[in-house]
Amino acid sequence: MVYIRKFSTVGSEMVLLNTLQGHIGEVVSVCWNPIQHLWVTGSDDGTVCIWVSTNTQYAGVEPYNSMWLKCILIKSAASQ
Repeated sequence: MVYIRKFSTVGSEMVLLNTLQGHIGEVVSVCWNPIQHLWVTGSDDGTVCIWVSTNTQYAGVEPYNSMWLKCILIKSAASQ
């Protein structure tokens, strides 16, 4: 489960915006795509989930074949 909170330098003032639920294993990586308004999460359950920020529903789930996921990077088409 991933908790999305509005940042504050005072922890008790951080506001919970959304909760992403769907991975079976521990979530080890989270990335925000500000252009497409998507969250991407990776888990040790062997999946990468893509979430639509407006309703926190899956936009897709992709299995990966690596034993360990260390990070997620979103690259725009313009920078390729």
